[in-house]
Order: sequence, then C-alpha cells, then structure tokens
Amino acid sequence: MDKVHYQLKKLYPDSHEFYITIPTEENSNFESYTQLTEGTSYNSATTVFDEKTALVKSEIAYQDLSTGEKLNALNFDIHTCSILGVFGKILAFLASLVAGSLPVTGFLIWWGRKNKK
Repeated sequence: MDKVHYQLKKLYPDSHEFYITIPTEENSNFESYTQLTEGTSYNSATTVFDEKTALVKSEIAYQDLSTGEKLNALNFDIHTCSILGVFGKILAFLASLVAGSLPVTGFLIWWGRKNKK
C-alpha cells in the first residue's frame, strides 16, 4: 500500500486526496480514486495498480468517461451541492432553511386562525 501511495504522489503531485481500495480475493488489484481539485469529482482519475509490483495497470481520467459515467461520478457533488462551489453550498443552505421553516410557519398560521375570536 505504501508503494501505491508513493506511485500516486508521483503521478498526481498536486492532487487533493486519494481513495485506495485494498485487494480482496475476487479483485487482486489496488484501485485508487484521485481527486485532483478540492470538493469536486469532475477533475478526477481512477487508477488500477498491480497488487505485487504496484505498477500502473490502467488509468482512466474523468474526461475519458462516457456521459453516463460522468453523471454517475457527479452524483456525490450534486447531492452535496459541491458542483457549484461555495455559492452552491450557500444556496442549498438557504433553500433547506426555508424548506425546514415552512411546516413551523404553517402551523403558526393555522394555530392563529383557529384561536381567533
């Protein structure tokens, strides 16, 4: 695993984070997902390493994926609003704040109408 990490640091020196999967009985390779920029999946790479030698077997960049695979890779970014950066996170926070307050304000309006004389 140390060799794989060393290889990844050589391949992607400016990367943000690595996710490395450990080989199992069915899969005898190390697989890594490299996030090249912070908070986004649309600048990433998937690399497969040999278990014994830690040499690169295959490498797939985000740009080389099909449209469906790109949308699948963006799933986390869309659900956490990272796709729009900080503006998207602020927008999602405000939208969830409004959506969360609607039941409370609706109840207060209903309670006020019910108790009028």
